[in-house]
Amino acid sequence: MRAQLDARSGGRFLPTYYEWRDLGLAERVARRFGRRPTPRLVIEPGADVAPVSALWLAGAAAPDAAEFAALLDRLPKLAWIYSQRTGVDHLPLDLLRARGVAVSNTAGLTSAWVAEMNLACVLAHAKRLPELERLQRRHAPRALILRPLGGLTVLILGTGAIGTHTAELCAGVGMRTIGASRRPERLAGAAHPFGAVVSLEEALQSAIATADALVLALPLAPETAGLISGAVLARMRPGAALVNLARPRIVDEPALVRGLRAGTPAAAWVSRLETSGILARRRAAALPGLHLTHTAEANVPGRLDRALAQFLALERREREGVVENRVV
Repeated sequence: MRAQLDARSGGRFLPTYYEWRDLGLAERVARRFGRRPTPRLVIEPGADVAPVSALWLAGAAAPDAAEFAALLDRLPKLAWIYSQRTGVDHLPLDLLRARGVAVSNTAGLTSAWVAEMNLACVLAHAKRLPELERLQRRHAPRALILRPLGGLTVLILGTGAIGTHTAELCAGVGMRTIGASRRPERLAGAAHPFGAVVSLEEALQSAIATADALVLALPLAPETAGLISGAVLARMRPGAALVNLARPRIVDEPALVRGLRAGTPAAAWVSRLETSGILARRRAAALPGLHLTHTAEANVPGRLDRALAQFLALERREREGVVENRVV
């Protein structure tokens, strides 16, 4: 990576390198059972980082506020951070704002890939692919009754890049799409791929009962944390599926586990679990209606090269006084 950066920037950069500290025994055991340990970062010993003004923060990096404050103390000239994630809920935004550090995310970099996985999950549920695989494993061949895609309705919470692209893909194979936005008036009169656009409140109160799949494409924020509660799940149409490749905490996970056991929703496709406790996590992962994507939706060949190109382009614009993809 260092060679790539030097080659493509003409050697102008003095990157700030950081490395994973060795995980302790407890963290290694927890990782063996599926729990993701909190990453701890340190700057490479001996690195001359005082002149650094731009920082690429890798997607796996999530230092807490104290670690970030210590990092900023080491980087007195830091003016801009490129976070290799679309969501920024893992960053201490108030601290960065107070220090006068601008932050950009990877908006647009992975949107198409996540939207493709959203469609794949909807199709897998509609065509009952997990059930067909189970029948194969049991050596019990049976022709299941499948619904045509043209008769399905997909409710997409979020009308940003991922939600819009998901709607385009779903509409392209004949499905009806409903977009839900906190401010639906912004789309009034504008060209968009949604068959209809409603408010978030209307979507969760009434439109959800008409949808065969509920797809989440919202950022994690105080107002969206736990948005999909047990009461919301209970309003889902019988046989409908939940697709959440956004932040896990948008969904009340214990309520989702209870709902899957009761059959509402009929299935859930999620990127990862946040349930505390190794045994509870393993029990939840074993639920027949739960399907984990293991955050693979944006893990495609060439992703790092594209992120590097985006970082260099955004850094060039930042030196010109324009901060793009800005979140702080």
